[in-house]
Amino acid sequence: SEDGVEHWRQVVSELYQYIGMLRNGCRQEGGLPLWIHEELRSIYDVAHKYADEEPPEDFVVSLVEEMSPWLNTPPERLIDASGLLFEHDADTAKSLLDDFFKPTNARLDLSSTIFGRAGDYEETDSSSSLPPSSMEFYKSFDLEQNCLPPSNETFDPTKAGKPHIEPIFGTPFWCQSLDNQLLEEWTLCCEPQLPPPDSILSLPEQNEFIPTDFSLKPLPPADCDHPLLNCSIKLQIPVGKRKEWFPTTVTQYNGTKNQILCAYEDEDEKWHKVDVPSSDLTQQKLQSPEFEGSLDNKKIKYRIVSLALEGERASFKFGDESDWDVEEGKSFPAIPPVASPSRLPKLVVNTNELKLWHVQDRVFKRPVAELRLQLNCAEANKSVLNEACAELLVNLVIHNLS
Repeated sequence: SEDGVEHWRQVVSELYQYIGMLRNGCRQEGGLPLWIHEELRSIYDVAHKYADEEPPEDFVVSLVEEMSPWLNTPPERLIDASGLLFEHDADTAKSLLDDFFKPTNARLDLSSTIFGRAGDYEETDSSSSLPPSSMEFYKSFDLEQNCLPPSNETFDPTKAGKPHIEPIFGTPFWCQSLDNQLLEEWTLCCEPQLPPPDSILSLPEQNEFIPTDFSLKPLPPADCDHPLLNCSIKLQIPVGKRKEWFPTTVTQYNGTKNQILCAYEDEDEKWHKVDVPSSDLTQQKLQSPEFEGSLDNKKIKYRIVSLALEGERASFKFGDESDWDVEEGKSFPAIPPVASPSRLPKLVVNTNELKLWHVQDRVFKRPVAELRLQLNCAEANKSVLNEACAELLVNLVIHNLS
């Protein structure tokens, strides 16, 4: 913003005042409060353990970056080194703040469209030579020769001369030395001390919402989890004097009655009693090609057609290669059954100011909540300013909830 560019010196002063406050905390008995590190470590642990699955190509890129020689990452920490915090090291934190986080050891980058856009500085001379490589550019760049003199006035690109062009991304930029008096002011700001009485700077308060219990809320007994849930199976059911195999999908389990609800390809549904407890149906047993179970006191046999994969809903596969009535390569369309009332969102708050629904996750089975908010405001889009403020509000809510 224009105000941000105009007051960037004050912004940096606030930053160094905060560093001074941290340095002061490091000098107190016991150093900075240990709970700050423990809170951050806990947040990193949760984010890493229950992270969303990322595309394979993104994972490869992050893994290759972690293997860079200059990071010196141990092989056993290649996957989690950048995503976790480890032991608390108060001496290293104090050394970083004292020896490195200081004005004489800093470079400030000020970016704004007030200075123009990349298109304003495109070369029009087609005969110009090819730009140097990044290595050549930085080796030959003379900081003293290419730096503008210090100035207390707002930077004006029209008076600063032709910009330099960064060779990798083609970004125009200028260099300007910082005034010694300004560096001295910032050096005083970052001295170990508490902020001024009128300052709003302070250490964060303890976060009472850091989770410690990651157990999942139990599902209703009449509609709970089971190893056969969402699996496609085929049942051998008596038809007259014959027994025929019928494909079906398990869509629900009643733990109270130890029954599974099977959805057939003709959209019919029927409950069947499982003859063994769920603890007997291990993944190893279900994945065996020879596995055959029984239902309804051994009146019906069943075999597995397709096991439900972790993080996936019911797979409606009403046939396999051995079914005589299924042509090769033919698949039946998935016809999901109507959701039971226990699986529909429940209205938990209903007031003039707020309506809130809740539905429990049955697919991913992680202790993670997803909150979707819809804000209804008649004034939000009445002007460009209102729309920008509404978007800023949304970003602030997302930032504070994540």
